[in-house]
Amino acid sequence: MQHLMDLIASNVISCITRHLSNIDIWTEDYILLLYEFKRYAELMERPAVKKILLAERQSLLTYLGEYTKHLSGMSVSEENFTKSDTPKIVLEIANMRQLESKAIMIQQTLEKLLNDLAGYDELHFAITELMNDLKHQHSELFDSWTRELSTQINNKKLSLRETEPVVRFSAGQLMLVNYSSRLVSLVREYRQLAAMGYRIPSHIEQTALHAKQFMKYAKALEQVANFHNTIGDRMIESQRPMMLAGALELSKLVQQEEVVSWGDVKSVEKYVENLRAAVNRLSRENNLLASYHAQILQKIAELDDMDLIRHLQKWKDTAKQMRDIMHQVTQQSFTNTQTWKLEIDKRLSSVFEQQYRFSLDTAHLHLPEIYSDIIYRDSRLQFNPSEEKLREKYQYQLKRFLDLPKSFRGVSDNTEGSAFAEIVDRCKDLYVQTEKRTEELFIKLGSVLEHWQSWLSLGKLDTSQLSTWQHWDLNFRASKTFGQEIAKFPSTEERVGCFVISLSCLRTDLESHNRSYWSHLISSLQDSIAQDVVRLQQYVNTSTSILTKQPVTMEQIGQAHISHSDILKQMPEMTLLFEEMENKNKTLASWSRERVDSVANLQAAWERLQSLIDNHQHLISKQVEAFKSTMNRTCEGLNSEIERFSVHWDQFKPRPGSGQIATDSLKKLEQYLATLKEKRTQWNELLKQKEKIM
Repeated sequence: MQHLMDLIASNVISCITRHLSNIDIWTEDYILLLYEFKRYAELMERPAVKKILLAERQSLLTYLGEYTKHLSGMSVSEENFTKSDTPKIVLEIANMRQLESKAIMIQQTLEKLLNDLAGYDELHFAITELMNDLKHQHSELFDSWTRELSTQINNKKLSLRETEPVVRFSAGQLMLVNYSSRLVSLVREYRQLAAMGYRIPSHIEQTALHAKQFMKYAKALEQVANFHNTIGDRMIESQRPMMLAGALELSKLVQQEEVVSWGDVKSVEKYVENLRAAVNRLSRENNLLASYHAQILQKIAELDDMDLIRHLQKWKDTAKQMRDIMHQVTQQSFTNTQTWKLEIDKRLSSVFEQQYRFSLDTAHLHLPEIYSDIIYRDSRLQFNPSEEKLREKYQYQLKRFLDLPKSFRGVSDNTEGSAFAEIVDRCKDLYVQTEKRTEELFIKLGSVLEHWQSWLSLGKLDTSQLSTWQHWDLNFRASKTFGQEIAKFPSTEERVGCFVISLSCLRTDLESHNRSYWSHLISSLQDSIAQDVVRLQQYVNTSTSILTKQPVTMEQIGQAHISHSDILKQMPEMTLLFEEMENKNKTLASWSRERVDSVANLQAAWERLQSLIDNHQHLISKQVEAFKSTMNRTCEGLNSEIERFSVHWDQFKPRPGSGQIATDSLKKLEQYLATLKEKRTQWNELLKQKEKIM
């Protein structure tokens, strides 16, 4: 048993030592320490424990001495409390009594555990003095409170006069309740001091209980008075005409204050109930109208950043919702709404004008979308509809937007002199900038055509510029490249402001143009080949005909020689033409897998012609040799004829100086003349034969 007591004593010593090492006399730590000492008081009264804890008890005595001085200083000063519903006098008394309870705990600890220490007597005397002083202070506070209230009650300053009306009006028509606020605090003070055990004088108790009987009505009247005096501030100014009926009813009830006094409890109760009902009704109406007003303001606030062009339907829907709210208000028997509606229209038109001004500078971007296609016609790009039609549509939509304030409907029933219509006149100076934006927009629209026109590398085919196979090959390559570019062509839309330009038609037109271009190339190449075939065929046919004819006379040989020379002279040109034709035919085959059938026939005729040309000289040489033999025989025969003619002429011709002509008769002369003519003819014939031979 003794061992257990020693173990407990050791634990107690350790705990107290720890508390002493951490004690702060300016906090409540010492209270915990006192509780520890009090908890183990029976154990610590043992002489052995006291001896062991001598140093700790001496330290505690020192701490308690310091804390006693601290409490003494607090007893003459005001301590701050945060309980707002507690009267000041009650706080002060409670403060003194709390300090007194702390002093009593210190005194008890001194007497039980520290009475054998040096300095005990001085501290015990000081704490006893402190206790007496604290008791005197809170007693004096209570007595002072009693005296003050007694004086006020005796002077009728604090009593509730039953003959007085419950309310009165100040010079400024403010409603005042004839119930002193001091009575309210008196009821609280009486209740709390009685709970502390103080004996309250009967006249104070009666006054407090009488005041308590009407306090709830006074509070209710105070609330009514506060509502009555501030209802003007509570109401939205534009809604005051709508609450006129309720305000007049409340005013009528308030005016009954001359017939209602504190002496008649039932009348006061009924009066308070009627006022409270009227106030509640008026408050509900005011709250209801304020909630409707807040809903409308919220909707207006939602439009504050709402673009007027892109979200015009949202504007119209919101305005309709606001008119629906107005209709709900009128359905609840509220009248005189025009002032409220005018204020709402003013607020709405202010936001409307702000967005209208902003949209004037961005109308070209956000007007309803206008759709157009880029098409390829007459070897150039153009809009469909045309740019003129697009401008007409744009101007029509722009005008509709500019006139929007004239047609926009707010919530007011009176559309004449609308706050919205006036916006047009105030914003006319901004229309110049809007027109400038319009012109800039159409310049950009034209630049779209220029952009794609520059991209269009394949124009209209001019066949007059095509002559060689390289020309066709180059154009075929260009068409193929153009087709590859078309395959990469975007099938999307391009936006320019409010215009949406579709490129799908352009792609289709370009593909059609390229196909037509390709077909035209093929047909033109086929025509060119056909023309070359005709020309070459004519040359081949003519040359073949000449070269296959056998000359039989010298004259024909000479003509054949001339014709052969002409054929050879044309041959280089025709050879180039033939090669060009073949290359054209190959080009046609390589790009279209087609050929001109007549080319194959011509190639065979051309090869035959080449063979004829190569063999022509040999044939002519053989013909010349044969003709030489013939000519020799002819020359010999001609010489013989000439000799015979010479002999015969010599016989026949007249002899100069013979006188034969003179002696002959005329008839004889005529015979001579005929013979001469015959001989002349024969001679001329011989000369012709000679010339032919030569």
